[in-house]
Amino acid sequence: MSIQTKKSNKKNKIEFTVNTEVYPLEAIYQTAYVFTKNHYIKIDGNPNKKLKIKLKEKNPNNEKTDLEGEFSNEILNQTIRNIVHLQNAKSKESIILKALISASGNKEYDDLIEDLNNINEVDIDAEIAEIEKELEKEKKVKKSKK
Repeated sequence: MSIQTKKSNKKNKIEFTVNTEVYPLEAIYQTAYVFTKNHYIKIDGNPNKKLKIKLKEKNPNNEKTDLEGEFSNEILNQTIRNIVHLQNAKSKESIILKALISASGNKEYDDLIEDLNNINEVDIDAEIAEIEKELEKEKKVKKSKK
């Protein structure tokens, strides 16, 4: 299981164990940062295996929410954002490089511009499909434990 929850006896406090082999470390830290507005956050563990993330409400009078669900959704959101960023990074670099070469006015670089136009990009659909398969497996495991 990629995220395991341990609920605390104390009000408005929850602990997650996140498998870093499933979710990128950057996505976990980005998710924790999103929660800093309304929660105190502590992160501990081995970044190469599992991280323990403790969330505590800053305002104990806040309405109770499904922190496990919100945290899980936000990790997925941040993971997808990172995939898209990596995919787009090559395109951005290529566009900037083409613009700089074109602005130079030097015709000797025309072959280089043509090569840049033919660069293959990462297939984001395949990446998303892989993540969706992992989530389906996780749902089946949760259902079988209930």
